[in-house]
Amino acid sequence: MVTVQLRMLPGEAQAATKFLQSKIQGQIKVTGNQIEIDDEKGLDVKLLLHKFLHHEGLTGYRVLSQSGTLRIVPDNAAAPEEQPENDKIKGIPPLPPLSTERLPLMDVVYSNYTSDRPRMFKKEKR
Repeated sequence: MVTVQLRMLPGEAQAATKFLQSKIQGQIKVTGNQIEIDDEKGLDVKLLLHKFLHHEGLTGYRVLSQSGTLRIVPDNAAAPEEQPENDKIKGIPPLPPLSTERLPLMDVVYSNYTSDRPRMFKKEKR
């Protein structure tokens, strides 16, 4: 027997009961904000409750399982903290592409490379 507590989900107990009745063939008994389900595994009911929350668009809730009791509770991490726009990353700023620190690297001369020779990528057709 699995007990579902909908204490933290006010007003949705009737909708959850209807959803579970449509998916579960076992006996379902409702008392207030509690649903008792016979002949069903806890993991199956938990999966169905996740489907119910997604179907109803209740993304700020999660399902907790403790020894045959499933509780729907608000998710603490539902609203991620937004960083302000003026928040800058601390540390060393990146170098711009043509900065004075990088320009000396562009003057490197390779001894085996001659620039007067044309570059041939394809063979010429005869």
